[in-house]
Amino acid sequence: MSNTLQVLNAISDSVIMLDPGHHIVEMNQRAEDLLGWTPEELRGTRIDELVHDQAREQLLEFIRYRATQSAPYSAAASARFNVITRSGAVLNAEIETRSVTISEQSFLLVTIRDITQHTRLANELRTNQLLLAEAQRVAKLGSWRWDVLTDEITWSYELYRLFGVEPSDDPMSYADYVLYIHPADRDRVSQTISEALERRSSFELEHRIVRPDGIVRLIYSQGAITVNEEGDLISMVGTAQDVTERKASEAQAFQLALEQAARQEAERTKERFQFLSEVSEALATSLEYETTLAKLMRLIIPKQADWCSINTLEPNGNINRLALAHRNPEKQVILESIRERGFLPHGDDSHPLTRALQDGRPQLHSIVTDEMLQKMARSPEHLELARQLNPTSVMLVPLVARGRAFGVVTFGMSDSGRRYTEDDLHLASEVTHRAAVSIDNAHLYHEAQEAARAREEFVSLVSHELKTPLTVIKGYIQVLERYLNKPEWEHERIITTRERLFTQVTRLELLVSDILDVSRMQRGRLDLNLTPNTDLVELAQQVAERFDDAIERRPNHEMIVHASGPVRGQWDPLRLDQVFSNLLSNALKYSPDGGPIKVSIQADERDATVRIEDQGVGISDEEQARLFQPFQRGAAASRGISGTGLGLYITRQIIEQHGGSISVSSTPGKSTTFTFCLPLIPDIDETAPQITH
Repeated sequence: MSNTLQVLNAISDSVIMLDPGHHIVEMNQRAEDLLGWTPEELRGTRIDELVHDQAREQLLEFIRYRATQSAPYSAAASARFNVITRSGAVLNAEIETRSVTISEQSFLLVTIRDITQHTRLANELRTNQLLLAEAQRVAKLGSWRWDVLTDEITWSYELYRLFGVEPSDDPMSYADYVLYIHPADRDRVSQTISEALERRSSFELEHRIVRPDGIVRLIYSQGAITVNEEGDLISMVGTAQDVTERKASEAQAFQLALEQAARQEAERTKERFQFLSEVSEALATSLEYETTLAKLMRLIIPKQADWCSINTLEPNGNINRLALAHRNPEKQVILESIRERGFLPHGDDSHPLTRALQDGRPQLHSIVTDEMLQKMARSPEHLELARQLNPTSVMLVPLVARGRAFGVVTFGMSDSGRRYTEDDLHLASEVTHRAAVSIDNAHLYHEAQEAARAREEFVSLVSHELKTPLTVIKGYIQVLERYLNKPEWEHERIITTRERLFTQVTRLELLVSDILDVSRMQRGRLDLNLTPNTDLVELAQQVAERFDDAIERRPNHEMIVHASGPVRGQWDPLRLDQVFSNLLSNALKYSPDGGPIKVSIQADERDATVRIEDQGVGISDEEQARLFQPFQRGAAASRGISGTGLGLYITRQIIEQHGGSISVSSTPGKSTTFTFCLPLIPDIDETAPQITH
């Protein structure tokens, strides 16, 4: 048997040799390693004792059946049994039997192969295939493979189901597949697949199919190519998923989202119009400037902002902070501190507030950073207060009326943490536009009231100014009548009376002339008689001499005309005489305590500049702002100073008609200086003769 054992050990499988009674006679080393028993322990044991009781008879029947078969040595048949090892472990084994004859004795060789791992993998593969089939069924997803060389397409079971076709073992061709595609989509599908084959790339697309029952379904297809090691195209594989219901659901969800968004937008629009209606109604109830600002603040906070400020542009170009408010009383204290300390960006063109005033365009700062606060802060103290205010989002919207930005409304968020959007900016612009119109209307109302008051005062003043010389004239006429009725004329007294009559008539003439000038100017019909070589110095001296005996002149008044030489240009001498007369007359009237009145005249290559300075009562800033408007007399009336309030208005119109400008600077109680400039080469008439000076 030693030779037999050597033969058995040479076999690569586990082998057990049985006698005709199915008892174990010998086993090779591999069988010993597999089962854990030694040959000595198993000799004489019947083979069926190595399997479970319920399988013992089945194993013996298999062995008996194989023993009766007259088959050559190489013939073998196999069956699967669970074999128990010495350790008690159960092996899933494949058993084969072969009949052999050794030394004229018959034996049966039983080969045992451990297929436990193979069985586990096969079971897992089967389970995965079932799961995949179920997943494809649930997802309505099928797979396919197209052998490009043989033009054979194989489908998964689910793909047959999706297309409404009975499964078949016979592969279809690409032409067969195209027949299922909706006629309107065939060219697009074919072109996509052709481009993928040409570019060796993947593809994905949606298209419709028409099933044999006529039902149209929407399919989402994906595909990729496979190549061999040489890069030659072998096949294309991919998936196809029925997305009909999903797309319908997405379309329905999209439509619902659109409807919901439309409802929300309608609600927002309704709220917006309601809010704007409240704004318009509130702003329309008053023409008082302060009342309008207070109402605007109450409307903005808290509906549009946690805090708000309103700044306006003053006539001198400075920014004035009119109102500040915060919904949080503690933060209101911070705003008041900022207001008390000023912290306004005078002269800083880079500041957002200044830019908004200059370009008249709203600004949106959705997120306010500390870096922005540092750039806008006017001082370390201002920066600290701004940080305590904690602005998170800001909008600056100019107040614009009649094409001019006269202020800025700042909307701010802090405590609520909201961020402004473009929609918020649009609504804020609407609110601010209404507020600007309301504020401008309030200004116009007050200006109209002021104009009406000025006109009434002017009418009263003119009536007085007309009545006074008329009364004097009437009295002098009566005096003349008495002189003339006397037997002997008093020649000297008649001459004196005539001169006084002439003075009053001249006064009337000047008053009427001023009124007519204003009428012409307001109608834009003031004509100039431009005369070459008109000398400003000579004009100033002539007018100054005329005021030597003026009623307004005090003994200590001294008129000084200073110029280095003649200053000549093409101007209207009569109108400039009127300018000098008005300015010098005012200088005398408004310096009742006397003092020097200096007239300085100089010229450069382009302009002639005249300065008239007095040491009189001065003019307040408030009066300066409206000084050149018609019918404005300021504090003159309260000081008992005569006049109509037309002189400076006429003066400015004459100078501007010449292409020049006039300004005033004054220190109340000390002095006033009027400065006007005239171009040496006026823009009025480009064909005028060359001017010299």
